[in-house]
Amino acid sequence: AGDKPQFAICCAGGGGLSAGLGLVFEKHFPRAKLYTSEPVGYDDVKRSLESGSIQEADLSKKSVCDAVLTKSPGSLTFEILKRTYQGGFSVTDDDALRAVAYAFSELKITAEPGGAVALAAALAGKLELRNKTAVIYISGGNIDPAVLMRAQMMISSRIKEL
Repeated sequence: AGDKPQFAICCAGGGGLSAGLGLVFEKHFPRAKLYTSEPVGYDDVKRSLESGSIQEADLSKKSVCDAVLTKSPGSLTFEILKRTYQGGFSVTDDDALRAVAYAFSELKITAEPGGAVALAAALAGKLELRNKTAVIYISGGNIDPAVLMRAQMMISSRIKEL
């Protein structure tokens, strides 16, 4: 208790939510390292941060993470992201669905796949968080019951394999 976050991971689409989180962390937790998370193929914020200029996603690709599928980060939000974030992560649809199932079964949180991509990055080990204090931002509970069931089935079949 009282520990300051060392890391934060936030989902990113156009960058508004993650930029807002970046401003809060810049003021209150300036030493924390911030990362975005997006679906593979829609990792335009990650690629934009890496290149230093706004990159676009291929809108023809499909993803279950529809809440964060955008063509590119916004120009205003990107300026904040460049200043406040260290980089980004990409996760697969299966990673996102596993995160949805984990959030539902272990955390008792109903999250849509796009809102669970930050948790997906953490669960996939994209950043070493063991013995660290981290904020993993989960947003949005607008999930189709069939998608939630699909996520739960993925976890159930994985448990049977073990």
